Amino acid sequence: MLYAIWQITPSGKAHMQALLTTSSGLELQVAASEALAFQDIQNEPEVQGRLRLITEFEKKFPKSALLSYVYMFMRQQQKLTRRLAILKQR
Repeated sequence: MLYAIWQITPSGKAHMQALLTTSSGLELQVAASEALAFQDIQNEPEVQGRLRLITEFEKKFPKSALLSYVYMFMRQQQKLTRRLAILKQR
């Protein structure tokens, strides 16, 4: 019972871990807050919103195991932004 109560406290939530599996099959164990922030980036419908969330993630989790994936995602978004700009010029 005490463990269940501890889990819902801010301190308990901060210590919760998420296990993520990359596309290459590598398993990463990260804080739940990091996993949720990464999921927010992936679910953001607007390119500029994704880039803003990526910048926030980088500042909030500078030593995250997900950072390389966030940077890869950022590069994809930057390429998409450039392509959209080129298409708008035509």
